[in-house]
Amino acid sequence: MSATTEFFKILSLISGWVYCGTFVGGYFCISFEIFRLKTSAGLSWNYLMLSFLGYLYYLLYFVYGSVYPQSGLLTSIHIEDYIFLGFAILWHFVCLKQLLIYPGSKKNKITCTYATLSF
Repeated sequence: MSATTEFFKILSLISGWVYCGTFVGGYFCISFEIFRLKTSAGLSWNYLMLSFLGYLYYLLYFVYGSVYPQSGLLTSIHIEDYIFLGFAILWHFVCLKQLLIYPGSKKNKITCTYATLSF
């Protein structure tokens, strides 16, 4: 391997871990503030739900690619990807539960009630 290729490989690994850390840290801060203030004012049910489903489907894609490697969907799966997706799904689930526990406004409460009943 050339020095340039090795440099970009290390840079990619470092930036991936930094992204994972800031993502988890951001959602941890959001859920801590919701818990501390006992309100979810400003938190969007639609954004959280769509984002949660997106990460869930992304995880299913990874699992399918690792269970059926002959499908050729994934060329390489790294443990960092599973760790990131696990944290993403966990923190989205926590934020969704907090949105149901601490509704911020009457509109948010009605939206959450309808969304909960639709499950």
